[in-house]
Amino acid sequence: MSEQLDPKTLNELRVRLEKRRAELAKELDTPAADVRDASEGREPGDIVDSATDDVLRRPEEAIRDKHRQELALIDQALHRIADGSYGKGADGRSIPVERLKAIPWATS
Repeated sequence: MSEQLDPKTLNELRVRLEKRRAELAKELDTPAADVRDASEGREPGDIVDSATDDVLRRPEEAIRDKHRQELALIDQALHRIADGSYGKGADGRSIPVERLKAIPWATS
């Protein structure tokens, strides 16, 4: 049987969400590595170098996309804390406290 979401635990989860939100916001505010710097001095129009630059940017953009998604989930969780619905899934069932402790922005 899972434990209840008491005020102390709720506050601890809120603090963790706010901390992670600040970390993600800072990372997203930091410009992505500029792959174009690596291409300086090349002949313009080199399609192979252009393709290489594109491949090098993809993992960075994937990480940033994942961070944006996580940030949105954290904002939703903080909103649910504020409106009193935190800890409930979309189906109205309680999310186990153990799961919320592991992933405070969990929705199910």
